[in-house]
Amino acid sequence: MLRALDVSYRAGDAQLLQEASLTIAPGRVHALLGPNGAGKSTLLKLLAGDLRPHSGAVALDARPLGEWSAGERARRRAVLPQHDSLRFGFTAEEVVALGRLPCVPSSREAEIVRDALEAAGVAQLRHRIYPTLSGGERARVQFARVMAQLWEAAGDRGRFLLLDEPTASLDLAHQHDCLRAARRFAESGAGVLVVLHDPNLALAYSDDATVLRAGRVLASGPTAATLTGEILSSAYGIEVAIHQLPGVARPLIWTRS
Repeated sequence: MLRALDVSYRAGDAQLLQEASLTIAPGRVHALLGPNGAGKSTLLKLLAGDLRPHSGAVALDARPLGEWSAGERARRRAVLPQHDSLRFGFTAEEVVALGRLPCVPSSREAEIVRDALEAAGVAQLRHRIYPTLSGGERARVQFARVMAQLWEAAGDRGRFLLLDEPTASLDLAHQHDCLRAARRFAESGAGVLVVLHDPNLALAYSDDATVLRAGRVLASGPTAATLTGEILSSAYGIEVAIHQLPGVARPLIWTRS
């Protein structure tokens, strides 16, 4: 398990998180939702070890995350941030290969990079120069990179993929492609945390969900029980309706005008 327990974090006078708890379980996709400024990215960075909580704790396999070295963390969890600053003239394939740097080298390195490119739907871009790609293409290449980082399980130890708004720059088709790939990655045994803005995508692809509001956990649990009209209305400050349409497996969410 990768777990945050009652974590709080502040930046100057701003309290960004207050006693927030979240557990990412292997083999499951966990969606993290909430309005802008709710603390979603901060919580993800705490789970990644990029920030340290001012109170509370983050633990990987019941061991405090701060006790893991940077290399150990990199072999157990991979992080896709909202934005990337890479501007070097690498090919897309070389960018994905960067994800393999923390890993123990194997004879399958080139195969893993190819498989990750294929899983992210960007195999056709492998020889393209990264800065020449569109924003959506770069996002998909970065998604391939973090999957490559965790492609092989390290014995029976859990792997955790942390995705911060991976669909933000993607068109409708590629949003679903991305989350289907995340779903398959979870089915391989990894735990996946994905920050999303669209609760319909969370309903379609996640097993569990957590909703933040003003730095606090408003609700957390199985997705269908968590993403209710009442909870979403409270989180976003608008009236949200849940509809179950005939022939549609999952309910659909939209706002009432």
